[in-house]
This record gives sequence, structure tokens and C-alpha cells, in this order.
Amino acid sequence: MALARNGARVAFFPSMFHGGNRHQSIARDHGMFLVVSQSTESVIVDMCGRRLAWQGYGEPLVAQGKLLPFAIADVNLDCKAYHLDFNQAMLGDIQAKYGAGVQLEIMRPEATFVLSSLLEDVSVEQIEAEFGLEDLWTYYDRARGVAAGARSAALV
Repeated sequence: MALARNGARVAFFPSMFHGGNRHQSIARDHGMFLVVSQSTESVIVDMCGRRLAWQGYGEPLVAQGKLLPFAIADVNLDCKAYHLDFNQAMLGDIQAKYGAGVQLEIMRPEATFVLSSLLEDVSVEQIEAEFGLEDLWTYYDRARGVAAGARSAALV
């Protein structure tokens, strides 16, 4: 969480613990890519929680020495995770302006999305600033503040 909160787009998860579906949850819920390296396999998971690559000793071609036991994937790090609240009204305008230069991947029922810039001259941060998007962690912090304020008011 600390890595994501501080703007990391990729986290590395070297572990003997086999996280299973947790890898997908960690990547999606924290809005970052997760690169997992374990003793028997490696996995690359995107911000939407999809496995982009998997490789391991359970693969017969790896066991035969014909493939390396490492997951490999090309990823676009010019992307960022957002919550739909307070952002969804701008998505059509973003798509209308940038067309195929952006990619929007909406995740339901989580109500989050990943915005990717496919443009060389416009970053996802520039699009965020232009349209006033609130990133996932800013949304979480604001929502927690609202919830804390409501609890404090209820106690008075």
C-alpha cells in the first residue's frame, strides 16, 4: 500500500509464499502492476488484476530446459488507476478528445478504472490535470476523511 500511495506503478513481490488470486487483488486494489517471483513460478499482473504472463517449473517446456522459468510481458507504465466516483462524467470527454490515443478499462463491480495514455506527447498525468481527475489514492483518502468526519459528528 505504501508503494502505491507514493506513486509506484510497479511493485515486486519476491516470496516463497504462493499468493494465488491475491496477486490479482493486490494489483487491482492498489492500482499498480505486480511482478511476482517465487521459487517455482513468476507472474506479471496488470492494474486491472489480469495475469499478463506466467511461467514456472510446472510448464513442461521449462522442465525440459527449452524455456526459461521467467514471466515476460511488455507493459505500458503510462497509466493510472482511478475510482469512478467523481470521475466518470469526464470519461466520454476524454475519449472524445483523445480517441484511440487513450485506453479506458472499467472494472465492475469494483467501480474503478485504469486510464492509459498511448500517446507519445501526452502523459496520463497531463490528461488527469486537464480533466481534473482524482486518482485512486486521493479518492480513498478523501473518502476516509469523510467517513471519519461522519463518525466524529455522530459522537457529538
